[in-house]
Amino acid sequence: MATTLVLPWVAQATQRFVAAEAMREVLSLAIVSGKNVILFGPGGHGKSELINDLLAAVTDGRTFVQSCGEGLDESRLYGGIDLAKLNDGTAPVIQFNPERSFLAADFAVFEELFDAPTSVLLSLKDTLTARCLRNGAQKFEMQTSLLVSATNKEPGEVAEMGAAAQALIERFPLQLRVAWESYDAQDYLQMFRSIDTERKGVKPLVILAEIRALREKSAMVSVPEPVLRILAEIIAAAVASGVIISPRTAVHARDLVRASAAINNRAVATKEDIVAIKYLPGCAELALKISEEIESAAKRAAAEGQLRELESAVAQVRQEFAEARASASPIKLLQAAKRAAQLGDALAKIALTDNLADRRKAARESVAKIATEAAAAALEATRVEPARGVKSA
Repeated sequence: MATTLVLPWVAQATQRFVAAEAMREVLSLAIVSGKNVILFGPGGHGKSELINDLLAAVTDGRTFVQSCGEGLDESRLYGGIDLAKLNDGTAPVIQFNPERSFLAADFAVFEELFDAPTSVLLSLKDTLTARCLRNGAQKFEMQTSLLVSATNKEPGEVAEMGAAAQALIERFPLQLRVAWESYDAQDYLQMFRSIDTERKGVKPLVILAEIRALREKSAMVSVPEPVLRILAEIIAAAVASGVIISPRTAVHARDLVRASAAINNRAVATKEDIVAIKYLPGCAELALKISEEIESAAKRAAAEGQLRELESAVAQVRQEFAEARASASPIKLLQAAKRAAQLGDALAKIALTDNLADRRKAARESVAKIATEAAAAALEATRVEPARGVKSA
């Protein structure tokens, strides 16, 4: 069963980017699951540009981009100070204008989020946890459906910044290190060709209502007990190996399985959907093993299908041989012998796993016997008998 983690419109909106399949996957999963995502790694790999192209494809989606750094404070983060309330002569208070901040947008992009001061990171963590700005008596519900952070900092560096940064990064469960697998001439040539392609801007490809509908569909995906058991075993194995996976992260894993199924238009999740957890910290290697197992299973299934077809052909040629022998037709017998030999060659070329080797051996022995007996029968049928009344020499 073919499984993809990329939404079609995401692929279309980001087609100009090379070596970006992982970014397309993690952002597709983020959009469908509603899980926040961090793209990190060395600069110059198109993280911000790809995010911008993707979000520009949402017709009626409002995106707020927040540049972070040492100069960022709470007032800038939350839309600035409400001067009217500050200058109120009777009861001056410090309140913000959250309607002018990321809190009022559909999507938010934080550029170099972890360059912000610790106090700002701590405040943002509390806001994301509550999904509401809580500034004393001031309350403002967060309307943002997805947050994306693009940063050059590695998660290890962020952890060293202190508890506030570490707590905040946990609110971004999807994480991807953006880098090329190789940096040879062919890679750069592919990039040059992509850059030289004239682009007039990303066309609107999807509306918010479609995204919301897909999220609702994802939430309704059924995850069968066998799939849940496999997922639980994978998480337990990761924890046993020393990876820290909280119960919250385990729930994220289950939700990503649902998101993968929704992307593939399935109402019931399958084992193949577990591969989506590879973008959760600590789960990449385990998901890769699952992916390899799935690939091996697909190869086994394909090989068994080929073997089954050839076994059917063996049964057919056995019937042809029986009919040819009954008719004593040399031509039909030779045809049966040739057909059996061809089947033997075809059987020898199939790449099979050990559990199918005995079946192939039996099939090859059967066609070899048919080929030998058919050839011998053809020779016997072509032997010329002396004419009656004529003495042989």
